[in-house]
Amino acid sequence: MSSLLVQQHSTAAPTSPIRLLSARRLIVKIGSALICDAETGEIRGPWLETLIEDVVRFFARGQQVIIVTSGAVAVG
Repeated sequence: MSSLLVQQHSTAAPTSPIRLLSARRLIVKIGSALICDAETGEIRGPWLETLIEDVVRFFARGQQVIIVTSGAVAVG
């Protein structure tokens, strides 16, 4: 899972890789800073391809993936 960042709130229990693998549903929030290069404004294609590979693996394990993004603003 090279493209996915697991961010935790200070009140949340630590997320172990086992908990991630056993989850039925994953919600991935992707902001503009991940979708677009800050210097050029270009879409980060290689990063998105890696994200897609990760999502395919989750689906293959029978997990649901919900992607939430604010990146549409940066992309237009």
